[in-house]
Formats: sequence, C-alpha cells, structure tokens
Amino acid sequence: MGGAPGQGRPDRPSSADPCVPSERDTGYQNRQLRPERSRLRIFCINLDHRTDRRHYMEAQFAALGMTVERIRATTPADISAADVSPMSVETVREKLMPTEIATSISHHRAWRRMLEEGAPFALILEDDCELSPRLPAFLAALDRRSPLAAVIRIETRRMPQLLERRALDQVGDIALHRPFAWEWGTAGYVITADEARRILASPRRFEMPIDNTLLSPASPLYRPDGILQAVPALVLVEDEEAGGGSQPASVRRSDAQAERDARFRNTGRKPPLHRIGREIRRIRRQVAGIGTHLRHRMLGRKMAVPFADEATVSARSSSARPPA
Repeated sequence: MGGAPGQGRPDRPSSADPCVPSERDTGYQNRQLRPERSRLRIFCINLDHRTDRRHYMEAQFAALGMTVERIRATTPADISAADVSPMSVETVREKLMPTEIATSISHHRAWRRMLEEGAPFALILEDDCELSPRLPAFLAALDRRSPLAAVIRIETRRMPQLLERRALDQVGDIALHRPFAWEWGTAGYVITADEARRILASPRRFEMPIDNTLLSPASPLYRPDGILQAVPALVLVEDEEAGGGSQPASVRRSDAQAERDARFRNTGRKPPLHRIGREIRRIRRQVAGIGTHLRHRMLGRKMAVPFADEATVSARSSSARPPA
C-alpha cells in the first residue's frame, strides 16, 4: 500500500503474492502528493489475514493515485511487554480489551514510522473506510501549509456530534470545525509529529482505547484546542449492521465485534457498587462542566457530519439493493 519510489523499497507488491505480510508494503504514486517532495506521509493499518480489506483499500488508492504505506496491524497474540512499557501487559489488560490494546499499538506503530521518516505530520487510515475523490486535493493543500491543530479528524460515521458553528480554518474547500462533543472512531485522521511524540512518551497512553485517548474529553491526554473536524468529511465508515451500504459487507465486518458484544453484555453484570461509583463519577463530571456545556450549546450546533460524496454513496447504495 505504501512506500514512496526511490526510498529503497519496491514500487509494487509481487503479482504472485499480492498480500505478502510485512510491516511496510508498497503502494501507488500520488501525482498530487509527490513522495519526494511531500512532507506528509500516509499510512494504512491492515491485519495480515484481512486481505479483503487490503484489496478494497488498494483499489481506492490506485484510483486516487495515492502513495500509501501499509502498517501491519498488531493482533492480541502479538502484544508484548515492550509495546506497553512502562506499564505491564497485565495492568493494561485490566483497562482495555485485547483488541483495543492491539489497535492502540497498531496506531502507535504508524506514528513511529512517521517519526522515523522525519515527517512533520501524517494521515493515518484504517482499512474499512471509503475515501472521497476530494481527499488527494485536501492533502495536497494541507501539505503546503502547517495544520492548525494537533489532530484533524477527517472521518464520519454519520453520528450526531456538537461542533462549533464557526469554522476555525479552511483547507481547500473543506472547513475545519472544533468539536464540542466527540464521535468515536480513528479510521481517518491527520496527526502531527509533535502530538504523536507527546502521546508516545506518556505512560498513560493505554488508559483508554485509541479513539478515546485522542478525541474524548475524559482522556488524560485530551487537548481541548488540539482537535478539528473536517466538514464535509473525506473518509466514511459504515456500521457493520448497516444494510444496503455502499461498502462490501465483508469490509464492514470487524474482527473486534464479538469482543465488543461480549463486553456490552457483561456491562450489566458489574457489581452494584461498581455501577453506583461509575454514576457518581459521571454526575460529578457533568456538574463540574456545566458552565462549559452551556457555552458549547450557545456556540455550537448538533449535526451528523456529511460525507463529501454523499450523493454518490447514496446512488451506489440504491443500485446495490435488490429489487422489491
């Protein structure tokens, strides 16, 4: 998926084995983001056995002319003490599910690749998203300047979230708004090297799942003024249960879904004192933040961030549905 030509890596995977497991794989030259001139790097996280998702993403990268480096995703079986140091694996497992730990490590691995290459910022993609044809132009425009925020989230899951009404920045034809309430998911975001370095250096980087760590106000590493949301979004992730979506059903299927379902089933089985303590902490946070909440309500608006190519997706979804 990635690796710029002329950097000591082959330009394409072997046609005999298009999905050779490796941490850095090859991709396609982006005519708008020439690797030898671009400051921005693009990484896509992909599990070795999810060849369906790899092929899905590679087809999009080829169509958009993007140079993308594949990051071999970590599995729960791969988790080592070095990955979570200075915490122990046992301590981290008390906080997060195995797939959440592995996902965080995979994102950390992509960040470390950015730092190894000396890039000032990078786009991190997961392998289950639809990309807008407007993405290369956005990245090219962003590459010519410095991001206003430590993290620019460019994805949407079409879930309502509270955004500041006024756009704080504009990159090409894409507005950037500050989120007042967060939407989960890290399938597509731009992160600066400074922000990646800050989080990687923190012993608290495994306190929460990776999307909470980056985006949730409850995260110990959250930066209130360090996140912007692209409107419209340039990356779309469809829910696994979404019927008639534009993405193949196999791509929407998540390896972590069974683990998530088990966790939600067990939530109600927590001891009563645990549930009471959780509710007390939640109420305290709400009372402490009531002034901020009222300010956000005045300055913000609730909206489901649209995908940049919503009309195209809707048309494709309609054509994919069987006739009544």
